[in-house]
Amino acid sequence: MKAGKNKQVYRYRLGVVAGTFSRFHAGHAWLLETAFSKCEKVIVCITTQSYAAKLNKHHPVEDYGARVKNVVRFLHERGLLERAIIYPLEDFYGPAIVRPDIEALFASEETFLGALKVLKERIRRGLKNMDLVVVSLLLAENGRPVKSTRIWHGEIDEYGRTKLK
Repeated sequence: MKAGKNKQVYRYRLGVVAGTFSRFHAGHAWLLETAFSKCEKVIVCITTQSYAAKLNKHHPVEDYGARVKNVVRFLHERGLLERAIIYPLEDFYGPAIVRPDIEALFASEETFLGALKVLKERIRRGLKNMDLVVVSLLLAENGRPVKSTRIWHGEIDEYGRTKLK
């Protein structure tokens, strides 16, 4: 942990988080805020259009540029942008299996098993292990997770409020 004069103390120097970030919502904000609360810098991996097309999402995916713009806007509004490294994610693993300086991988409960696969590949390649920080899913007002699929289907809004029909 590093601390400077009047500076926040962070558990990790560098963390990584990944997502499609389509229809940016409160759950995305929760995941990002958790990562930034524990790291000096965070690599924010955003799936490219070509990689997102391979993920068989159950909803449309906004254009890559729009998704990056929404994430950058959020980070800027929270004063976190200068601590972010925006990374276009072209495959399942991204920088987590090539950068030895990454100390923590942030994943949701939903992506936990995939994160374990990333850790396993990192070790297989001879890199130092990193911590896996599992972030609980943010629940909508009806007690079910805030997810892009539910927003696209009109069940909830981006804040997890149930929409009236």
